[in-house]
Amino acid sequence: MITGPVSSRVLSRASALQEYRAANAAHSKKMTSYQHIASSNNLDFVPLIFESSGKIHPETISFLDSILEAAADGDKKRLGGLKRFWYGLLSFSLQKFLAQAILARILEMNGRSLYQYNLAQSYIERAASESERLHLE
Repeated sequence: MITGPVSSRVLSRASALQEYRAANAAHSKKMTSYQHIASSNNLDFVPLIFESSGKIHPETISFLDSILEAAADGDKKRLGGLKRFWYGLLSFSLQKFLAQAILARILEMNGRSLYQYNLAQSYIERAASESERLHLE
């Protein structure tokens, strides 16, 4: 789940500054919804919670680290590389998703039809047209 630190209800300053407030609330909600179902089927359940601010819930970090440690098989150098790669990929994916969601919302607010906006393609097209303009001058 991706949650944001901004709330629809008024927060006190202390509550607004509380670290992982939104992530903890989302974690509790997911655990309430799915823990019993998982347990009754002899399964474990770990909700993956990310804040739109980039923070990752501590339990999600522990879960991801345990997977990466198992993949590294005791090699600390490999573990460092795996963490850099996977946390970087997660960060990039989250930022791309949030940017696309913002752009889609802007399109919707401006009354334009909603379409899948591909940031990489848009960047490539802008860079190509800029390059062509510079070569023509």
